[in-house]
Amino acid sequence: MPILNSLCWNGLRVFEAAARLQSFTKAADELCVTQGAVSQQIRQLEQQLGVSLFIRQGRGVLLSPEGRRLAALTSRVVAEISDEVRRIRRPETDKQLVVSCCPSFAMQWLLPRLGRFSAQYPDTEVSLRAEFHAVSPRELLAEGIDLAIRYDPWGYPIGFDEVLLEEYLLPVVASGGAASIDQPADAYLQKQVWLLDGTGWAGADVHDEWRAWTEGKGLAELRPRQEQTFNLAQLAQQAAAQGRGVTMGRMALVADALINGQLEGLYAPAVPSPARYVLLTHAERRRHAGVVQFCQWLKREIEDFRTECQSKLADWLPITGAAEAIGTE
Repeated sequence: MPILNSLCWNGLRVFEAAARLQSFTKAADELCVTQGAVSQQIRQLEQQLGVSLFIRQGRGVLLSPEGRRLAALTSRVVAEISDEVRRIRRPETDKQLVVSCCPSFAMQWLLPRLGRFSAQYPDTEVSLRAEFHAVSPRELLAEGIDLAIRYDPWGYPIGFDEVLLEEYLLPVVASGGAASIDQPADAYLQKQVWLLDGTGWAGADVHDEWRAWTEGKGLAELRPRQEQTFNLAQLAQQAAAQGRGVTMGRMALVADALINGQLEGLYAPAVPSPARYVLLTHAERRRHAGVVQFCQWLKREIEDFRTECQSKLADWLPITGAAEAIGTE
């Protein structure tokens, strides 16, 4: 035990972050300290152990053989400590359910329906977080999140994610704006202001959704007269509703506006998006009563939404058929 007692435990925490991220700079950002502080902690730990934990290569670092052995241990220990702290701070009997959801989907799709969950399960309080950063199973637990909904094209560990809803894209304009359009898509759209969502998903390019649509329509070289970028799809959609240009609408977000006449779609049918909505849950929380209730309720709401789209927006869904176009797989 004397060797363990003499180790710098703060240094081990810094080492764990640097080893996991393979970067002193990224570890400093995560721990909210300077890169110099990270380097100093690692140096002190190496001096105490009498080995080099990292191999410095130019501006980067690699784990040494000894570093890899220690990293395997510290990663497991830090994860176990984080899990236990979370359990102590939040007992399983807690009635609050923490849901992390991509912002525009949270505000435009989930929030308007959330009252129905509260009415059905009045004893469960839902804490809704609008955020779109990528999360791993470990981060889900560490951040105290019961379940997350993300819109992205990424793959996740087996058993961590479940596809909720495939997404489809179509350009939308203000009500009445489509009535006078008798031009082909390339002739019309290249004269317009494109209203772009700058944060479609974590790591998305500002043009990814437009690119998917233009390529799907065989118009890969199409470019707008002008562009305006927003940091939320909801803002771009509101700008389109005000007649300021055309935005690439996601069916889940514009369906209500299309049905009630606030927006009009252009150039049916819609095109499959490169991203889809996924439900992320950790195995440890999946059996919790509140999580089970919310997941079951959410899937019923999605099924009702799918049925409404098939009934009222079938003309906009891909030509493979409304039933397939708004499916879950």
